[in-house]
Amino acid sequence: MIPAAVAPSAAVEPSWRSDVRADAVRWLADHRPPTTRDELWRYSDVDALLEAMAADPADDQVDVDAPTIARLAGDGPANRLVLVNGRPIADLASRDGDTDVVEVLSLRPSDHRCPADSYRDLRHDDWFLATNRAAAHDLAMIKAPAGSALGAAHVVHVTAPAGHRPVAHHPTTLIRVEAGATVTVVESHVGLDGAAAVNASTTIEVGAGATLAYHRVEQGAAGSAHAGHVSVALGPDACLRAHSFTLGASTTRVTWDVVCAGDGSSVELDGLVFAGPSDHHDHLVTVDHRGSDTTSEQRFREIVGARARAAFTGRVLVRPGTTGTSAHQRNASLLLAPTAEADARPWLEIEADDVRCSHGATVGQLDDEAVFYLRSRGIPEWHARQLLIEGFASEVLESVDVAWLRHHLRDGLEQRRPAIEAAP
Repeated sequence: MIPAAVAPSAAVEPSWRSDVRADAVRWLADHRPPTTRDELWRYSDVDALLEAMAADPADDQVDVDAPTIARLAGDGPANRLVLVNGRPIADLASRDGDTDVVEVLSLRPSDHRCPADSYRDLRHDDWFLATNRAAAHDLAMIKAPAGSALGAAHVVHVTAPAGHRPVAHHPTTLIRVEAGATVTVVESHVGLDGAAAVNASTTIEVGAGATLAYHRVEQGAAGSAHAGHVSVALGPDACLRAHSFTLGASTTRVTWDVVCAGDGSSVELDGLVFAGPSDHHDHLVTVDHRGSDTTSEQRFREIVGARARAAFTGRVLVRPGTTGTSAHQRNASLLLAPTAEADARPWLEIEADDVRCSHGATVGQLDDEAVFYLRSRGIPEWHARQLLIEGFASEVLESVDVAWLRHHLRDGLEQRRPAIEAAP
């Protein structure tokens, strides 16, 4: 099945781009969209995502001003690139220092460079990823040259509906950290008010001995849908320290595919999800240990209100012939109403003997005794609940090493809290 919004490009394209688009269209023709009968999609609201993705393509002539970007995505020292409905806006870009870290790779005829072999890869067998490859236009690129120690790069993808017409948008980012380099990347997916569907793809390559701190923030408008796919390949002794924040869209499905391909590579992934009052969020994290002496940590927290539902699936694959693997995952869900729902699914596939693997999941409500204690100290009940919710989220927020982003996230959570706690 090929989505109606995916049509052959009318413009003359570089041959490599035409090949990628054609491969994706063929893949879509040979595969059906996912359903909840598919094991990896069991907890997703697939019908809502597919319905939203059937909208017309977003208009790339919508204008957005700098104060709006600061409000939606935060503002701090970083090399910033802003794309509105896939179109880079030069007036909204900023530089921090003398190094060019971010750029736009145009997929239109003027640019004949191929970004990376990994961009061509559809091995993940993901219908939404193939749709992104078939429909995307401009690509945001972050490149850290070998041996460099760079500051922060901030890529802001804005989805801006034109009028009251639903739109679909396919933002794409490529991050390449070459051998021995160090860089911090913030990728924000934000939206203006209106019905919209975002189908985002991020491809990350971290070379030998390189380190990437990567923060992915989803803050789409209420009522919108968001499908995201993050694909990561780690070389020998490469390190990824990542955060995933879901704070906006009403329906989301975010997939992380991390391959520890090189010996000694490592990944830490922390996630925080705010769901409410009737949101449906699903996260699938797969860490594939293909090298020896690799380590992974998955830590996800969900705050679920009213009639909302949040799901987390943490997969760990340990390949035969590897040694010294260490893989751990923890998932904690805080339900703010009796009608809230959380699903936790650890999924371990271990085909080697020399491993240290563990998993744990907890689901609970706010502690009544803690609320009573705070009230007995003169704190109003609403404030007591707020303090406990903030305490639950703080473990993830405090691990964000970008100060301006941490403050922006706190403000966003505070703005969302009344809706999340709304009564069913």
